[in-house]
Amino acid sequence: MHPILFQFGSFTIYTYGVLVATGFMAALWYSYRRAPRVGLDPNEVWNLIIYGVLVALAVSKIWLILGSWDYYSANPREIFSMATFQAAGVFYGGMLGAILWLVLYTHFQKISSLAVLDLIARTAEHGRRHGISVSLCGDMAGDPACVPALLHCGLRELSVNAPALPPRFALFEQTAARLPPQRAARRSPRTCR
Repeated sequence: MHPILFQFGSFTIYTYGVLVATGFMAALWYSYRRAPRVGLDPNEVWNLIIYGVLVALAVSKIWLILGSWDYYSANPREIFSMATFQAAGVFYGGMLGAILWLVLYTHFQKISSLAVLDLIARTAEHGRRHGISVSLCGDMAGDPACVPALLHCGLRELSVNAPALPPRFALFEQTAARLPPQRAARRSPRTCR
């Protein structure tokens, strides 16, 4: 794979970003179409997801800035730089933002949060059935404290750097040993990158 898809002067479009955006749009379309089957208004689901992504991105950037406050307080112009804009942010911040948005939006719009979670699970399962990887890379995948919870949630692929592979395989085996036999076979990771 080519890491850079297009480059226009100093502006770069990365292949990974295009692939993530394509996956997001496919999941958004599928969720929009499936919403009535779980008793949700498709337009409410559309708003929940679009605004949820924006909130998650904003919170992940805020977390990034606060986590590196020594640097950003000494270089305040960098907060609004292209490098900060292009940075992914911090996964934990994005996850926190998404969860807070889900709770607040469903509460104030009087939508069943269980129906929304069911729709998320159905969308992920649809991807798996069609051979689309439902995986996680980044902070949580590399955190040994998070690996058992991620496996219990059904994630089958975790992306970590090469030196982290042996300890993660040991965690996979330990976690699978604690799961009931039928669940361990279904939930254990197929691959680890």
